[in-house]
Amino acid sequence: KAALEPCGPVALNWGTPDDLRGSMNDSKTWIDRAAETKCALPMLFASMGTEDPSFDNCKAHNELAGKMAAKYLYDRGFRRLLMAFDEVSTGVKFEKHPRFAGFTDYLANKKVVISSIHYSRHNRANSFSDDLMAEVKKSDEPLGIFAFNDLTAFRCHCTFELNKCCCEPGKLEMICCDNTFLLDHFRTPIPVIDLHIDRIAKSAVDRLIYRFQNPDESFVEILYKPDLILPDNL
Repeated sequence: KAALEPCGPVALNWGTPDDLRGSMNDSKTWIDRAAETKCALPMLFASMGTEDPSFDNCKAHNELAGKMAAKYLYDRGFRRLLMAFDEVSTGVKFEKHPRFAGFTDYLANKKVVISSIHYSRHNRANSFSDDLMAEVKKSDEPLGIFAFNDLTAFRCHCTFELNKCCCEPGKLEMICCDNTFLLDHFRTPIPVIDLHIDRIAKSAVDRLIYRFQNPDESFVEILYKPDLILPDNL
């Protein structure tokens, strides 16, 4: 509030949250809207980021996160791999998202089989669950799952619970990005690539306040290196 006071009254007419739903991960939409409304407020992109050099940027190193997940599953002996994601969180075609690009790049020259499943608002409610269980039952070969984020991992976990299935070391394992409370009560704890979203959020707020006070400073990109967190059972 203190940072905003010197700016005087600012009128924004960007509609309701419902009007903006679905565009939160699309940096170009926000840039275009800011230009259309002649928004005078500084704008920063967090988590998803933008390639536009005219904005501050705070995000996780998503490509490295994907490579870390791939290395973990490969080192655990998995040669049949599944990428699970949701269209809303990726914001772009999943194969172009740096998190999955890092995953597939690491495995490019290795003898593995990679498949993918996804869910979206347009799919019928149970299609993701059906697709997931079909992948699990497709072969007796062990399956390693890379879930795009905590919500995807939670959906996978609920599917396993409903189908009386569970992760089992060496046979069916899952790793995901985001280290949040959603993962705290899994029957079988899973490894997590911590993207440090709490630190990204704090950096974003700090940088915005700094930008109010220093509007002519050069724009920066703050990139957080992810960490692998292993549960006690592994």
